[in-house]
Amino acid sequence: MRPIKTVLFTGKPGSGKGTQAARVARDLDWKHVVSGDYFRTLAKRDDRVGSLVRAVYDSGSFLPSWFITELFVRNALSVGPDEGIIFDGFGRSPRQAEEMQDVFSFLDRPYLVLNLEVHDDVARARIQERDILEKRTDSDTPEKIALRLAAYADQSRPALRVFEKNNVLYRINAERSVEDVHADVLSLLA
Repeated sequence: MRPIKTVLFTGKPGSGKGTQAARVARDLDWKHVVSGDYFRTLAKRDDRVGSLVRAVYDSGSFLPSWFITELFVRNALSVGPDEGIIFDGFGRSPRQAEEMQDVFSFLDRPYLVLNLEVHDDVARARIQERDILEKRTDSDTPEKIALRLAAYADQSRPALRVFEKNNVLYRINAERSVEDVHADVLSLLA
């Protein structure tokens, strides 16, 4: 079997996906694709698409599944078989998880899904702290935070079953220090 050169980071908002994905990308010199960064950039556009994306983003909801899939496929096709790539914030619905499995199978590209697990109260506290630092509009009220956590439970948690069925899901306790979580992530990729 070829070495793993593809990782999807999943988890609740505030689980540390972005932190861990960025560290692994830096340490291994892999491409890092962040769905949220792309959508925040689109939301700043002064056109119809920007307005539509901004409305969804500001409400704290998720964008339509096809939006994520398009970004995912474009990036999955952009790397060679020996290049590493990290997807941060992808696979948020069973449909997306199945589409990702289909793309990786077609490309003969083995992958892992690392689900960073935290309790809701930890996620809430981290999101509030991040909002203060980053001034993000998708999580600037308790209602938006609750909506994002509910969207994760309703849409993303069922996607984990698809990844689990395909034997690519690894669950990591992300309530520990950034360094301890990072050590676990790197050990899975060794």
